[in-house]
Amino acid sequence: MNSFYFTLHQLRTYLGRKDAVTYRRGQCALNPALVTVDAALFRKRAENARDYLRAGDLYAARRYYDQALLLCRGPVLDGDDLMGNAQLQQEDVERTVHAVMREYGAVCLRQRRPDKAERILARAMSSPFADEGTVRLFIRAQYLAGDKRGALSTYERLCHQLQEELGVEPHRRTHELADRIRRNQELTDLAEE
Repeated sequence: MNSFYFTLHQLRTYLGRKDAVTYRRGQCALNPALVTVDAALFRKRAENARDYLRAGDLYAARRYYDQALLLCRGPVLDGDDLMGNAQLQQEDVERTVHAVMREYGAVCLRQRRPDKAERILARAMSSPFADEGTVRLFIRAQYLAGDKRGALSTYERLCHQLQEELGVEPHRRTHELADRIRRNQELTDLAEE
């Protein structure tokens, strides 16, 4: 037990305040009034972005989405030895990061910034939470950024993956999007997702 108290002392010393880490009833916690963690700051900035989005201010929403994603520098709670509640928290944060990337990509499409949308949605595509709607937004961004071949290639990979893994076809909206791209039609509904 002495090594625990020594480690607790070292952590408090490192943070510069004794009350930065609390210890009550056998539980340690960071004092949220004194210590900011990236996940909490990420959630706050994402909520600010969503508030501005609901208010119709796409510029401010994009700025807060950008600030939120700057906090995503690598894997969330990286480690193979996570247990129980930590695994659930990791999955929750990863799901939120994916949702924010998808929302941000859609905002960029609405602002006619397909290159930025394509970069953001490419990151969202690597998430285990990427779904067909995410792929559809990415296809749209690729096409609007001038990469018709890439958009159709992404569509074909999606068709193959859905058939191989689930034995199903893509959603009707995904087929319609691919057909419009093949016919070089303008996509007026820039971020319909």
